[in-house]
Amino acid sequence: MAYRNLDQKTYLQVQIANLYIRKHGITPQEFIKLDDECDVLGFLRDGYEPFHLTGTQGVLREIEDYIALEPEQTVAVEAADDSRAHPCPL
Repeated sequence: MAYRNLDQKTYLQVQIANLYIRKHGITPQEFIKLDDECDVLGFLRDGYEPFHLTGTQGVLREIEDYIALEPEQTVAVEAADDSRAHPCPL
């Protein structure tokens, strides 16, 4: 069962990454840099449970909102055993 969820999480990450790349006219390399700075794929992975019930456009808006947050603001990103401040310096 855990492998099935991992596959679904990966599919969601790829689907949303492709939508973001097309919508914002960036290259995959630019998305990778954005992910390095903001941990977009980690945000999708950690938020999979509510995101997989949301349409792709809704998830895309969540990602855009997440990236747009001011660096001084703190967002608790609940992982299995930790929380961390918003990682995106944009």
